[in-house]
Amino acid sequence: MTPTSFLEHWGIVENPFRAEEARQDSVLARLVAAGGRRGGVAATGLSVGLDGGDGAVASVSASLASRAQHNDYEKVVGDLRRPSSAVVFGEKGSGKTTLRLQIQHAVTLHNQSEPQNKVLLIAHDDLTAFLERLHARLVRQTRKGQTTPTDSFKQTRLVDHLDAVLGNVVPRLVDALLENSSGAGAAGGGGAGMMNDPSVLDLGPEPRRVARGLDKQTRRDLLILQAVYDRADSAGERLHALRRGIGVRRPVTEFVEWAVARVGWLVPVFTLVWIYQTRRVATGRDYPDGTTGFLGWREWIGLGGTVESSSVAWTTVFFASLLIWLLIVIKRWWVHRLMFNRSTRKVFKQVRVTGRSERSFAASLHELPAGWRGGGALPVNDAEATRLAMVQRLRRVLRAYGYAGMLVVVDRVDEPALIAGDVERMRSVVWPLLSNGYLQQEGLATKLLLPIELRHALLRESAAFFQQARLDKQNVVEQLNWTGPMLYDLCDARLAACRAPGAEAVTLSALFEAEVGREAIVEALETMRQPRDAFKMIYQCISEHCARTVGSVSAAAVEVTGDGEKGAEGASAFRISKAVFDEVRKAQAERLRQLAMGVRPV
Repeated sequence: MTPTSFLEHWGIVENPFRAEEARQDSVLARLVAAGGRRGGVAATGLSVGLDGGDGAVASVSASLASRAQHNDYEKVVGDLRRPSSAVVFGEKGSGKTTLRLQIQHAVTLHNQSEPQNKVLLIAHDDLTAFLERLHARLVRQTRKGQTTPTDSFKQTRLVDHLDAVLGNVVPRLVDALLENSSGAGAAGGGGAGMMNDPSVLDLGPEPRRVARGLDKQTRRDLLILQAVYDRADSAGERLHALRRGIGVRRPVTEFVEWAVARVGWLVPVFTLVWIYQTRRVATGRDYPDGTTGFLGWREWIGLGGTVESSSVAWTTVFFASLLIWLLIVIKRWWVHRLMFNRSTRKVFKQVRVTGRSERSFAASLHELPAGWRGGGALPVNDAEATRLAMVQRLRRVLRAYGYAGMLVVVDRVDEPALIAGDVERMRSVVWPLLSNGYLQQEGLATKLLLPIELRHALLRESAAFFQQARLDKQNVVEQLNWTGPMLYDLCDARLAACRAPGAEAVTLSALFEAEVGREAIVEALETMRQPRDAFKMIYQCISEHCARTVGSVSAAAVEVTGDGEKGAEGASAFRISKAVFDEVRKAQAERLRQLAMGVRPV
């Protein structure tokens, strides 16, 4: 017998327990899409076929989907009208990524129901590029050789994470404004897992027109954000196009300075020529007497002996215009250039994770008016206040497009190659985020979905660290625990999500012989402790049972009893025996023991 024929006998059209990665789990996608439907908002993608067509599986109700949620789900998600931070610790396979997908769907439903009070989801979970850029900037050569990633990650700052978050959003915002499109793509849901993505910016049909209507300060904020956090390629040209697109002109004083520096030298030159011509006519000589030196020149100009008022006036015009021109040239080409280069170097030194070169920053900052580069507007130091001010600038811009808040999700911190599960490296990267000042920012919430190893490291921290982090007010879930009954309900929900339309409901215990009993199944799931291992155990039970059963037993020979369960002739062929259950349970418990000891990979 094959697992497919076994499940088809029970009206199950897809194996609910085969997926091991939440992002590729179509059953989870259906459950997530059905969950959280409140306030009259309809979720999309509820009845999706295995081949993309509708109706291949029965619809999943919201009440059923809620059984697939962890008990701490509501605490972690919170009230999206007032986004709040949360810190979750969990073992591998405990459902952190599932929780992330459920958060994503909750944000989608919130944005659909409140389009003028939306929340922008920012996925800060692919840390590979972030860590590689940080290490490339901080690596150095010593007498002992090149420094390690551990040395580099110890220098991770909160501002680096904020730069990465801003670098995630700003380029997409600029793209939408330059293309004058919403950037949201097609609306509406699709097949399994094809839910609306709240991390995609939805700026409406004419975002550029909205940007033109912003007040002067907000448009300035937008240009400063673009100059610092846009992508490296063509950043200067993009800022120039954006500035023109949203109707921001350079200050008149800057144009006047530019014009004077370029052609201002003509005034003293023409004045000097005029003085020469008038004095030549007045004195009848082309030049003064060379034997008298300076006095001869002064007398020839008309400033010696009887002073001529016209000579004084023209001489004053000459020296004044020359002095003004020299001062402007010095200011523009020396003082401004010196300050500009200094600001560019400082920004390049401090913004370490966006992948931009110093030349790229120079091209962007050159397009900004000189007066905008001072006053603490640019991130020229490692002050957190400057970066948080940048975040608030982004909030002000997005508010015009209906976004009231931002939600950053940090997940999979143990997966990048430069970390590879190393606790010390994870600690160095994540700990800067555990700051009460950051986690309690208005309009900016962060959901930290962290490996359980970091919880053990957290317990070894000092009282000063806890005072700074104030974890007592950060919605902390110390461990994403699953009890046996919770896992049983989860398995039941997944079975129902794979049920064929019109098929009778089937529970997990119905797949086993009566001798096994529900309590024994719950007890076995309790030892698995988390969904991934629970699914492996049930999957292995089905596989072992099918491997030991002859496939010639016909499902047609099985009758349906009055209580809705399959019975009569051949029923044992479609029920997992106690012997198989006990054997698999013992093998899975041993697998977990060896996994905990580190003597096996999975």
